[in-house]
Amino acid sequence: MNKELSTYLNLLRVVGALEVLLGHMCIWKTSCGVVDRLPYLGSDGVVMFFVLSGYVVAYASDRKDATPRSFAISRCARIGSVMLPALALTVGFELIGIRWFPDAYNEAFDRYQIAKIWLYLPIWLSFTSEVWTLNEPILINSPFWSLCFEVWFYVFFAVSLFGRGWPRIAGMIGIAVFVGPKICIMSPLWFLGVWMYRLQGRIVLSPTQARLLLALSCSFYLAIKLLGLDEATTTAVDAALGHMPLHYLQMAWSTPGYLIVAACVACSILAMRFAGFTLLGYWARPIGFTASFTFTLYLIHMPALKFFATVSGPYFGSMAGPAVLTVLLTFVLGMTTERKTAQWRAVMSRLFQVVLPAAKAG
Repeated sequence: MNKELSTYLNLLRVVGALEVLLGHMCIWKTSCGVVDRLPYLGSDGVVMFFVLSGYVVAYASDRKDATPRSFAISRCARIGSVMLPALALTVGFELIGIRWFPDAYNEAFDRYQIAKIWLYLPIWLSFTSEVWTLNEPILINSPFWSLCFEVWFYVFFAVSLFGRGWPRIAGMIGIAVFVGPKICIMSPLWFLGVWMYRLQGRIVLSPTQARLLLALSCSFYLAIKLLGLDEATTTAVDAALGHMPLHYLQMAWSTPGYLIVAACVACSILAMRFAGFTLLGYWARPIGFTASFTFTLYLIHMPALKFFATVSGPYFGSMAGPAVLTVLLTFVLGMTTERKTAQWRAVMSRLFQVVLPAAKAG
């Protein structure tokens, strides 16, 4: 992967994280300044992450994660390094909020999930809170829903990549039956990234063709957002199916519109592979550094925003203050989570040696 493409992927991570953060800033405050006037793009950020994840995981599986064991260790380290601290932080903020700020922490889940934390912890840790009709994110941490989709996309991909013959087919069918329709319906968003990675090895674009494709991708994205084509597509499909998706598929209801956004993202990635924008490489270090905190920001921003907005209510007239505190917390926490993936990978490797002893060489 060349430096320009790597930098662009990191830039997309930063943009996606900011879209989600800005989309959630106005939930608990009526005054968000200029953010109030921005269109809601939080869902687009999640779609961007899905496409990026599929692309990067496919890339890694061709290199350092070319065996089932190394693939599993890398995915567990990537997810666990951020998810476990984010889970602890979410529960901790929730307990403090219920104890000291009961008027703010009075949602239904503030009561029933905390009251039966022994029941919900296994569901969260097994990423099964979105299978079939379940919808049980970690308390206020609603972005956790996407992780419960993505982890099962990893499993689908691993079985399809490392399985052979009938066991592979049976495994994929079994997984689909276990997770249910929501996760299966949204899986093309993730696998579009995988397909785009495979495609770039089969075709070659000239710099002119690549730049034209990039311009078309960006222009089409702007057009669909200005005209609302993504939402219109989702609504039309829902109506054609008798409004069944809206009632039964929850977040997956929006998949038709999400696919249009995902196609724009995927095409822009393909274009950047051949565009030859060498100037972008000069920004590789600052963009890469910022991107190394985006997963942490994504998974902690909701509980952090609510906690800081509640605690600092008398001191901040808008969400700018809580947002700044959330970003600062992200950098502090990220130094021991997302930026320590190698150490987490070593821990996961040792755990795998205990739970699943390595097969003897030869």
